[in-house]
Amino acid sequence: MTEKPLKLMAELISDFTNPGDVVLDPFCGLGTTTGVACVKYGRKFVGVGLDEKHFDTACRRLERELLKPSLFIAKPKLKKPNLFGKT
Repeated sequence: MTEKPLKLMAELISDFTNPGDVVLDPFCGLGTTTGVACVKYGRKFVGVGLDEKHFDTACRRLERELLKPSLFIAKPKLKKPNLFGKT
């Protein structure tokens, strides 16, 4: 795993996508900065990972980010993820 700086990912997300676009991170790991940057800049995010524990950690990190107030971006309503057919 290689952690990318949030500032770098936020710049890439804001430069190459528009609000409401979907960004795919096929190697999301423990709580990807790509997902956090998407939340901060009003993009939708899809993260893919193999490890269920890492997935749960990433979900919690994104949930915390979604709960933070933003003056400029309307954040989407939080949906519970469906992991491997779980409800």
